[in-house]
Amino acid sequence: IASLWTYSTSPGVSGADYDGQAQDPGALRMPHATQILGILCLLGVDHSEVVNQLVQIKTGEGKSIALGFTAAMLACLGFNVDVVCYSSALSQRDESAFAPLFEKLNKQGKIHYRDFYSLVAGVMEDNSSEHFPKIQQYYNSLLKTGGQVPQTALNKKDRVILLDEVDVFFSESYYGQLYQRSFKIENSYDLLRHIWRHPDQVDLATLMQQNFVKSIMQSNPGLTKSMLEHEMRQAIYVREHYKDSPQPEHQVNEQEGTIVYIDPVSGGPAPSISYGYYTTFLYLEKFSDERFKASPELRNRVCLQPLCGGLLYSKVPQLYAIRLGMTGTLSNLTKQQEELLGQFEIKRKTFLPSTYKKKMLNEGQEFGDTATRVVPKAGLYKEIANEIKRIVCTPTPRAILVIMEDNPALLDFGKWLLDQDVVKGLPQAERITDGLSPNELQSRIFRATRRSAVTLVTRSYGRGTDFVCRDPRLADNGGGPMLMTF
Repeated sequence: IASLWTYSTSPGVSGADYDGQAQDPGALRMPHATQILGILCLLGVDHSEVVNQLVQIKTGEGKSIALGFTAAMLACLGFNVDVVCYSSALSQRDESAFAPLFEKLNKQGKIHYRDFYSLVAGVMEDNSSEHFPKIQQYYNSLLKTGGQVPQTALNKKDRVILLDEVDVFFSESYYGQLYQRSFKIENSYDLLRHIWRHPDQVDLATLMQQNFVKSIMQSNPGLTKSMLEHEMRQAIYVREHYKDSPQPEHQVNEQEGTIVYIDPVSGGPAPSISYGYYTTFLYLEKFSDERFKASPELRNRVCLQPLCGGLLYSKVPQLYAIRLGMTGTLSNLTKQQEELLGQFEIKRKTFLPSTYKKKMLNEGQEFGDTATRVVPKAGLYKEIANEIKRIVCTPTPRAILVIMEDNPALLDFGKWLLDQDVVKGLPQAERITDGLSPNELQSRIFRATRRSAVTLVTRSYGRGTDFVCRDPRLADNGGGPMLMTF
């Protein structure tokens, strides 16, 4: 597998242009010793069997390549593999990078790269793989026939999950959060449109006598009166409080007639996120024009949606027979996180040495370059701006990465920068989020290491992203510092 990867990615034998940079024609891309050692540990060559375990390969030493090789090996052995990451952008990047290898092995159908959102959505959605029950499909059948929902056992004996950066799975955005799935009740568009347009005429008893409600009951024989009344109460309650409830950040595409929410962690679009009837009424608000009224797409999205199931993100590993992972910070997990690993039945933890001789963060630097400052929250943005000016507005300018806690913080600081006199003379700050196209994302990562560059990123890009300094004058000026803001 490693030899095939070397052959297909090294410019000397394939003409490959890796990372958009000119390569030495004689160079061969080969996995290093720590990567191979990590793969062998995950595959249990030093053990009598493959057990649930985590391996620490230090940040920046090629976990993505090691995970790709491991996925290929397991697929060749007959397993179905999900490689799961916290970032959709990084998942897409790694999937694209390894697609040629998987195709040459004819195993592309057995390996899937996903972020946590899309993984859980894949379990619950109709378009999930054959290995997962199709919950929504069962309930739709129930409505039409009034029959029983079939009990389908999940076949997990041949499934393996490879976790990339397992500590992120413990964050408050994932651990303890519930992904809920609803199913759609057909012919309910007119009912919801009535509730939206006439919020003062939504008496339940009166609504039950309307023809559009009778039509719902007729087209869904399995729908009980009590279930329908319950959903109508839910929709009426949301409509009453809609104007007082702020909508999460979202993107409206009038041409396609879609609304996509922004993942607050990664800053990228997350099509699987919905907020129930708040999303339903948002569609009616944004697409109230008569030209959308008869749109089949709009009618499909605006409908009663009873909940039919939910899945805790923390239960995802239990859907797999084998649970493996690589992370750069396994030694930094808290006591509570260590205890949670026991729930996932993690049997072993392996800590691998570094391939490289690394320097201490502050070696050869003045303390001021690595100092931590505590400032009042009210003055935080001004302190950040002053630090940016200190780095880039000098005769020997450097680049700076400003790392924000999450996407809302990044957007808020970006807006603040545009309105402040203190930032006059600063280069325009670029933002890196999951919402960028792959080409634009790589362009901004490349530009982030130019002199005088100011780049705002979220914490998720602090790992798995290669910010490489290729400007010798920037290196002479001291390189590009990172400014953590949380």
